[in-house]
Parts: sequence; structure tokens; C-alpha cells
Amino acid sequence: MTNEEFRLEVQNLIRQILGAKTQDFSHLAKVAHLSLAEDFTGVDLSSEDLSGDNLNGADLSLANLNGADLSGADLSSANLSGA
Repeated sequence: MTNEEFRLEVQNLIRQILGAKTQDFSHLAKVAHLSLAEDFTGVDLSSEDLSGDNLNGADLSLANLNGADLSGADLSSANLSGA
């Protein structure tokens, strides 16, 4: 993939995410072709509103969740070790 092709692909992905009619984290992850079970280890989600989101099976180990709103979120089978 050339730099130009990569740039266009990233721009398209950003448009898709910004155009999504949801703020649901799991849905936005799917739009971005990311896996909750694989791609969120150690991420900074501090102060994020994840309330009511489906985080079932998410690997959030070592993630920064300080101040994150997880009220009503489905955290079943989620890995929160070290978070």
C-alpha cells in the first residue's frame, strides 16, 4: 500500500466513524474494524462515557479507566486486570 492509499483509507475510516449515528463504543470499534477482545489492552479511556455500552468480552487489561463512566455497561467476560 502506498502512502497515498494509506492516507485515503485513514480519511475514509475517520469519515465513517464521525458519520456513525451512535456513541456506543462497541459499535464504533466495529466501524473502525477493531476487536474489543484484542485491540484495547492498555488504552487510555480515562473520563470516557462508556455507560450502557456493550463491553462483553472486551480486553481492557492495563487500560486507564480513571473517571470513566461504566454505569450500566455490560462487562461480562471482560478482562479488567490491571485497569
